Amino acid sequence: MFPYFIVYPLLLIVACLYPLAKTIQALRKKDEAEYKVWLMYWSGYMVMSILFSLPLVETILSLPFTIIESVLFDIYYEAQLLIAYVILSPHNPEKRQLDMICNMAEMYAEKHGNQIEEVLKKQYDTYSPMIIDLYNQTMKKVTPPAETKAK
Repeated sequence: MFPYFIVYPLLLIVACLYPLAKTIQALRKKDEAEYKVWLMYWSGYMVMSILFSLPLVETILSLPFTIIESVLFDIYYEAQLLIAYVILSPHNPEKRQLDMICNMAEMYAEKHGNQIEEVLKKQYDTYSPMIIDLYNQTMKKVTPPAETKAK
């Protein structure tokens, strides 16, 4: 619909620069509640950035927009802009969509925190020796034997 050179700067402002300004403002105020909100936003932003950089995920998510584009017009980047705006826009002064996401994540962590810790510990205990063993095997292959060093 709109050219990419118009939509991209708007997306950059809405998804990066505005949250960056609000994060700096929260850091200056030293408001712990705002810290949590913006930490959750940036964590989600990074996860989504990595997720969208995967070729298969990007293809699957853009497929419906490709179909719409073939019939009507391209709205893929406008949809990204709209989603970023909806997440960041305050619908009323006390509650933002981002606050709701933070609260849901906190409730999930409180409810399932012990289970998550157990799973992570089990995975660490399982894979840690394997990684150390792999490292030692690699170092044996890379490091020349002691007899070669003496000559």
